[in-house]
Amino acid sequence: MNEIVTIDQPVQIIPASVQSATPTTIKVINSSAKAAKVQRAPRISGEDRSSPGNRTGNNGQIQLWQFLLELLTDKDARDCISWVGDEGEFKLNQPELVAQKWGQRKNKPTMNYEKLSRALRYYYDGDMICKVQGKRFVYKFVCDLKTLIGYSAAELNRLVTECEQKKLAKMQLHGIAQPVTAVALATASLQTEKEN
Repeated sequence: MNEIVTIDQPVQIIPASVQSATPTTIKVINSSAKAAKVQRAPRISGEDRSSPGNRTGNNGQIQLWQFLLELLTDKDARDCISWVGDEGEFKLNQPELVAQKWGQRKNKPTMNYEKLSRALRYYYDGDMICKVQGKRFVYKFVCDLKTLIGYSAAELNRLVTECEQKKLAKMQLHGIAQPVTAVALATASLQTEKEN
């Protein structure tokens, strides 16, 4: 069974170990108007689903690799972290912002990139993530994501790109330009003053 995931619906990625109970790995959580008010970031479920708050089987604590995958599957986080190619490589475009987001999730307000990169080094000896030599802020999932969560890095990148493109097309269709910022408003105001 194939489900179409639209940009208006949050998705949940479920590890392959739970797939036997789930027909697809990306599933629509809720498409009601109530869900429209909820933050759209996809969530990664953990291996143990015995309790709603337990995402990882690790006393409900999300692990760093899961958090990074969560950001990588969020079309709205592509400015701070994004896939690089189809082989599992990803780049922290804004490493300090990624670290801040991780700190918010873990309730550690002093989190910074130095601490985040130290945490990432714990994965180097295993078979989860490694640093890509010669490339700044670029890491690679060396694990088999297809087996782990049911999607390869290339498939995840394609899905997120499609969602982002649908969002842009929808914005263009409705005549919505880029979000208006205070700087844009101030610039427009100065331009109007010059013309008058």
